[in-house]
Formats: sequence, structure tokens, C-alpha cells
Amino acid sequence: MIDSIQIRDFRGIQHGQIKGFRQLNILVGPNNSGKSALMEALYLTGTVARPATLQAQYGESISYDVTVAAADLSGKHPQTRLWERHNYAGKQPNLGRWSSGILYYALHDPHIDFSNFDLAAQDDNFAQGDEQVTALFAIQPSQQKPKQEKEEEEKDPHTLLAQHLLGNEIDPFKKARLLFLWYPELTYYYKGSAAWLVRGQLPSPANTFLFDVATVQNNIPLAFHERMFRTIPGWAQQIGRHFGRVFKIDTPFTVQFLPTGTNNQEMQGWIAPENKPAIPIDAFGDGSRAAFKLLTYLTALIAKSTTSTPGLLLWEEPELFQNPKTLSCLLREVVQMIAGQPVQIFMASHNLELLAHLATLLQEQRLDPAQTIILRLDLQAGKLKSSWFD
Repeated sequence: MIDSIQIRDFRGIQHGQIKGFRQLNILVGPNNSGKSALMEALYLTGTVARPATLQAQYGESISYDVTVAAADLSGKHPQTRLWERHNYAGKQPNLGRWSSGILYYALHDPHIDFSNFDLAAQDDNFAQGDEQVTALFAIQPSQQKPKQEKEEEEKDPHTLLAQHLLGNEIDPFKKARLLFLWYPELTYYYKGSAAWLVRGQLPSPANTFLFDVATVQNNIPLAFHERMFRTIPGWAQQIGRHFGRVFKIDTPFTVQFLPTGTNNQEMQGWIAPENKPAIPIDAFGDGSRAAFKLLTYLTALIAKSTTSTPGLLLWEEPELFQNPKTLSCLLREVVQMIAGQPVQIFMASHNLELLAHLATLLQEQRLDPAQTIILRLDLQAGKLKSSWFD
């Protein structure tokens, strides 16, 4: 699971570092304190895994093994997902160009002597159009031989590139991953590039999911539904059990999914009571819709996560649309679902009732205090600070 992060110039964060993440992490703080930016950096971190080769042109031509973004749990491209969140869809600049399956870029950040580079996918050629949704790569230290001398280790080209992109003040690069982003609208005052260093065991893109208000309002992608329906035994039945416990539904019912949307490329959940007509979940109140869709994705995430490929759920404003009593039941169900599972959760919230509910779960010993932490964030003049409580 992710242990720590150090950020340079991502969104409103000019510089910041947070250590000591646990299985359940609750981010609190006033508006514009860095919560959403941190969540998005972690989301991008979990989705960068497609192998590629980077050929850089600065001083001399050097090749690096890197990874770029791949689809998340729902099947969405992560950078497209963030552009939609910030209303940049259709407005992104000409990030690069495509030619014969290779992506070519020119970086516009005067502070970084790293102006021209290209990316070639190692699994298959990049498709035309990938140049407009690829603005991020990740690097790791080269695989070192066990007893290599320190002087040789310092010459590792990946480490030197990491220091160049993030700055000489970074912690030792060993056992870490550096992410570098060059989409100006997601950088500090349009600086042109951002970087962050992450430590710990990272999830796979297919086990990473960002749950926010857009997820509540959108239908479930058809491809995601088909993938889960084929691979998770009793997936719909599990969703129904979790949903029934949250809303204390005593009468028997089943969960079904039916095609909807343009060309039937989306699925809508339906609640089908035993003795009444079925009702689409979107005909319920917003609180029921939010809980149902969270449980739909979380059930899939838990089923797909393993100790070697852990899951990552980034849950924005769990209190959104929820009555305090329902919020308590939903949190209780989620805590029960992830107990003993290789799934890490980050919640971002303004709600003190959420903290009260979590305190109750700790007092009832339903939450492991060693795996739970609250981080209060504060962002002043671009400097991210945090204080932690367990």
C-alpha cells in the first residue's frame, strides 16, 4: 500500500510531503487545503503502469524505461477523467504529436532542462489520439545488483533523471516511484510541469478507482459491467446484500443491471423487490444512488485485489447526499467490507459527523486503530502541511 508522497508543483501544491499513510486515511481541512489535489495525485499514481520507452533529448539522447497511464477499474482513462472533473474536456492544448505509433512532445517549462522527448509503448504501438491523453509518465530506479558500490548507484540514469525532475532535495530515490506530469492546467500556476515521489506498494490501474459526485451522476460503463459479471461470482447478489444492510431492507429483493445510454453502452442498476415492480436506482434519492454506486465499485475492487496487486479507493466527500444515520450505516458496511482485505482507502471530507462515526467504530473495535489515521491538511502560499491523529 502507499506509504508516503512528496509533491512539487501539482495543482495548488507548490511543495509538500506526507508520510505514514495507513489502510484507512481520512483527509480533513478547510476549502483549498490540498485535499482534492492530493487525492488526484494518488489516483494518477495508481493508474500509471503501461510500459513504455522514453527517449530524451537534453544534452545527449538517453533512453529510460517508464510507465504511462492505463484504464482504471471502471475502464476510464485517468487523465481524461481528471480533465472532465475540471471541465477541461475538449479544451486541452496540443500536448504532442503522433507518428507511426510513437508520441512526440516538447515540454514548455523553462525551469526544466528537458525540452524534447518521445514515448514508444513496449506492449504495442500507441494509437493515434493517445498523444492528447498522455501527459504523465512514471520512472523507478534501475534494477541494481546486490553489492553495487554507492558511486555506481548514484550514476543510475533513472535516479539522475528523478533528481532533475523533482529537485535535489528529494529523499533517496531507492524503492520509490517518481511521476512527472506536463499538462499545464494541472500544474502550480500553469508552471508547465509537476512531479511527485511515492513510496510503498502501488495498486494496478485496474484496481484503482476515484469515487466522486460525477460517479454518482453517471451510469455504469457497459464494458466494466460485463467484465465484473463474467469474473466475479455472485457480484450482483453481493451488491444487494451490502445495499440491504445499509438501508435496512427487510423484504427480499434482487439487484439487476439493464442497458441504457447512447447505443446501450451504459448499464443502470435496478432494485427488484420480490412483490413489487423493479425500480431503477436513479429513481431513488441521491443518497441511495450514491451508496449503491459506491458499493457496486467497491465490491468489484475487493474481489479483484490481492496482496500482490492491492486495491486503492479514493472516496471524495463520503457524507455527500447522506443523512447522518445512513452515513453511519454506510461507513460501518464499508469498514466491514475492507477488514482484512488488501484495499487502501483515502477519504476527503469537510464533515465532522464523519469523524464522530469513525470514532464510534474505533471505540467499538470495528476499526483497527493501527490501520486508521486522520490527516488535517493546510495549504498556505503553495506549501502543504499536515498534522496527524490516530
